[in-house]
Amino acid sequence: MDVIDVAAKDTSKEPWEFAGLLLLVGLGVVISPFRIIIDFVSTYPPIFTEGTWDSITSMNSLNYDPYWGTLITVEIIANLVFIFLTFFLLFLFFKKKSIFPKWYFICALATVLFALTNSYLVSWIYPSIELWSEDTIRHMVSGLVSIFVWTPYLFTSERAKNTFIQ
Repeated sequence: MDVIDVAAKDTSKEPWEFAGLLLLVGLGVVISPFRIIIDFVSTYPPIFTEGTWDSITSMNSLNYDPYWGTLITVEIIANLVFIFLTFFLLFLFFKKKSIFPKWYFICALATVLFALTNSYLVSWIYPSIELWSEDTIRHMVSGLVSIFVWTPYLFTSERAKNTFIQ
């Protein structure tokens, strides 16, 4: 059998079905965008509808702080990017795209780095705010499990290698 026949055979290969541990990865991928959206909707709109934004960004206010507006704006933008990325991951997952494992790792790493950086900056600017809040720990643990458990699985398991081939 020559090389041309082997290459032609590989391109006609059908991806495996989702099963085994890949179902757990899929569950996380399906839940993630909705979890982020719920967190987003419960956190940010009240800042604008309950007067908090005006209170912290108006120079005439006793609660004025020049950093809060910037921090909140950066968090909103980052969360919108994460929402987009999680829907992109969802698309890659169900289309069984070969780039899914790489993007899964990128998103997990970005989650950990953003959670750590954001928490550090907030606690540095405002020392009274705890560095390791419950929310930060939750994001860190989730991201670290994705990086150290699910990413190696996606890159090394036979099931993942034969599922994400499109």
